[in-house]
Formats: sequence, C-alpha cells, structure tokens
Amino acid sequence: MKKLSLLLSVLLLFTMVSCTQSSEQQPVDSSITTTTQVTTTKPQTTTKADPPTTTTKATVTEPVNPFANHLEITYLTRFCDNYEEGRWDEKELEEKFNIDLKVWNIDAYSAEQCTMMAAAGDWADTGYVNGYDPVRAYNEGLTRNITLDQIRTKLPEYYSILESNPIGFQFNLIPEEPDTYYGISFCYAMNNYWYHVNCFRLDWLENVGYGIDDLTEVKLSYEGLSQAAEDTIFLSNHIFSFDEFTDIMRAFTEDDPDGNG
Repeated sequence: MKKLSLLLSVLLLFTMVSCTQSSEQQPVDSSITTTTQVTTTKPQTTTKADPPTTTTKATVTEPVNPFANHLEITYLTRFCDNYEEGRWDEKELEEKFNIDLKVWNIDAYSAEQCTMMAAAGDWADTGYVNGYDPVRAYNEGLTRNITLDQIRTKLPEYYSILESNPIGFQFNLIPEEPDTYYGISFCYAMNNYWYHVNCFRLDWLENVGYGIDDLTEVKLSYEGLSQAAEDTIFLSNHIFSFDEFTDIMRAFTEDDPDGNG
C-alpha cells in the first residue's frame, strides 16, 4: 500500500508540473478578444454614358423690308406734259413703296421737248421716252444698260412675257455687249390681245410653201384694211410656230414670193 501511495503521489506531482509548464508556455489573457475581419469586395458595375444631346435653338430671321429707305424718283412717260401732282394713283404708289414720285411735265413723245431735256443734262430716273433715240441716249451717258440676267431675276413677270414672245429678246440689244440691252423694251398687255393678229398675203404664203386650209372669207367695215386687202379678207385659226414665222419672213425677203425678181 505504501508503494502504491508513493506511486500515485509521484504521478500526481508529475502531472502538476506538466500542467504548470504548459501554462507557462501558453499564457492565456482573458481580457483580450480576438476579432476576425472579413473583407467583402462588391463587384463593380460599369454604366455606359448616354451620348451628349445637342439642342439647336431655332434662328428667327426677321423679314427685310425692301422699301425701308425713302426714295425720291423722277418719272417721265406719255401724256404727262399736263400732269397735275397729287393724283390718287401717285399717292397710292408713294404710300405703298415709300417713295416720293416726281412726274415731269414733259411730253415723252415730243422729240423737241426730249431733245431740250437732254441738252440741259436732265434725264428722268425712269420712264418711257419715245421722243429720243435709246442708242443715242446710251452713247451720251444719259442712260445705263441692263443685262438679261438682271431682267430674269429682277423683273420675272416681264421676263415671262418675253418668253411667250421670243422676238422680244432681240429688241434693243447692244451689239458689242452680249445679252445686254439699251433698256427695257416697251411691252404691254395688248401684245396678247385678240385683235393683234398677223396678216399675210395668201398668194405669197402659198408661193413659199405655207398654204392654209381653214379659210373663212369675211367682210370688214374698216375701209383702210379692206382697201389694202383688195376687198378679199380671210380669217383662219391656224397658228404658225415661231420657227415657221421666222422662215416665212426669210422666204418673203429672199425667195421672191411675188415672182417679180
């Protein structure tokens, strides 16, 4: 029994020493708390940016008034030698176009009055002057020329009249200046009026190869025309083209339509 007690005492002592050594090697501090940090990485999301939006502000263009500048315009035309200033039509034009219209009391059909006007160095800004040669007026520096392009762009209605009457393009052309005119040729509404018709000698037409089938004989009360036609007048609805008319004029000149050489 003593041996067994001694053995147990030795074992117990050994166990206590071992525990003591283990405790010394790994001291435990109950005041320290160990925390494990967990790092979470959030996936990145890439968002595509919308393209920039360009906003264009509407541009407002103010209309230009072509008559903003007040002008004084001298004017000369037929039958104005006894003109009285201040007529209703003059006032209406002045108000509409912001102008002061000065109509000269000169007869534009009088060569004497127009010559005196030119000799004095005077010439109206615009108008119809029949009593003075347009070529002479241009050469003397009294008037200026006008080009076909200016007529087309500045006077479109007048240009359309020339297109419907192509022979008008040949009047008042300046020989040395292509597509340039001494002025605006006189043209008015009756150019297309019903009583403006071409009159031909029927026998001459037939002799140059332009016979007409739809002829209706008529009697006219106008003595002058009846005498010129030797009392035989025909009407026809036949219309010659411009090229045909030009060829007829050439044939009447060159092909001896009356046969007298």
